[in-house]
Amino acid sequence: MFIASLPVMIVKAPWYISVPLISWFLNASIGQGWICPWTTIENKLRKKVGYPQIDAFVKHYYIKPYIRYKIRSKIRSAKKDSI
Repeated sequence: MFIASLPVMIVKAPWYISVPLISWFLNASIGQGWICPWTTIENKLRKKVGYPQIDAFVKHYYIKPYIRYKIRSKIRSAKKDSI
């Protein structure tokens, strides 16, 4: 969602906010192998509390829950159809 809303923020923001946002956006969308510093910090904290580390923020917090939701809804609809 952040990347999708980024162009709107760039248009309305002053230049000293727009330039870093544009550079980050280009690096995130075009760059290869770039790891967000927040992911590194989150992985260290997750390791301390015993949780598994994540490899990508979007995959972990958006794609996996969406896939789980779709699977659950298919199972629910299959159960309703079998009744």
